[in-house]
Amino acid sequence: MFRHLAGVTRALVLLALGISAGVPLAAAGPPAADAADNSDQAFFCALVENLGNGSMNGVIKSEIDRRYNGWEIDIRGGKRKTLTMGQVDTVWFKGCRMTVSIEAEMERKIRRDARGMIFVDSIVRNMRLDRRAGTGRGCVRDTRVNMVDMSKTTMIGEAIYRRVANKMIERDLCFDFALP
Repeated sequence: MFRHLAGVTRALVLLALGISAGVPLAAAGPPAADAADNSDQAFFCALVENLGNGSMNGVIKSEIDRRYNGWEIDIRGGKRKTLTMGQVDTVWFKGCRMTVSIEAEMERKIRRDARGMIFVDSIVRNMRLDRRAGTGRGCVRDTRVNMVDMSKTTMIGEAIYRRVANKMIERDLCFDFALP
């Protein structure tokens, strides 16, 4: 019905129709990579980007913050170092890719403690918004720590912390949230 509209415009039209009609708005995940028509995937990713960077940003940020704030990762058995995730600083979307920056603190027994940021990337697998119930559910896949940037730490140390964090983090996860 809306195939002739550009991706972002079509996403906004369908979103407006779903909200005004008061019906659940569901966006299934992007189709398989071998699909002949990539317009559905482009539409889904444009919808995810618009919702994620727009009205849903605060909701998604608070849900991720609720889940990971205070999460501790023991480095080398926890005898000398503990990486503690703090609150979420920013969440932004580019198409289906979600990037989250999280404040972090490294508690060390021998050297001074360090502070910095952890950057986590994921791909949005699917999203469901139910306006009537006022709830939503988002699922991501391929979650990985992309970069660790800490003060008073060398690049070699940051690479080790990134590798350890990638072993500990969940690759595929879903989270529920309340709609604004």
